[in-house]
Amino acid sequence: MLPSVVIAQAAIESAVGTSELAQNANALFGIKLNGWTGRSYVKDATEQNPDGTYRIDRNELWRAYDSWEQSILDHNEYIATRSTDGGRTLRYRPAIGCREYALTCQYLQKCGYATSQSYAETLINYIEKYNLRRYDEITEED
Repeated sequence: MLPSVVIAQAAIESAVGTSELAQNANALFGIKLNGWTGRSYVKDATEQNPDGTYRIDRNELWRAYDSWEQSILDHNEYIATRSTDGGRTLRYRPAIGCREYALTCQYLQKCGYATSQSYAETLINYIEKYNLRRYDEITEED
């Protein structure tokens, strides 16, 4: 995925590294277990329902890592391989290789990456505010 999108996700989901998951589980992304066999961290989850209301899911299990680097590498693997039908379809396929940051953000939301109904908009605003698009530029040396 585009670096701008991954950076925005990490910054927003981890409150720029200050969230409980970032501090206690080295998790920059709020990824639940979903088949993960590594370490886990228990924490409540605030989720948005389809009708726009919110709920708290108690004692959810989240992926935990030894470092932020492991969190980033696992996020990349998760996006690239996540399937909910036994591997026949990649859940985030539309976002993989997409070269337009706004469209990538919209694909993530449409594919169900987060329950927040404003997830794509939040990512786009963050990318634009901090000019993260500069990390997406490909040069001759790349």
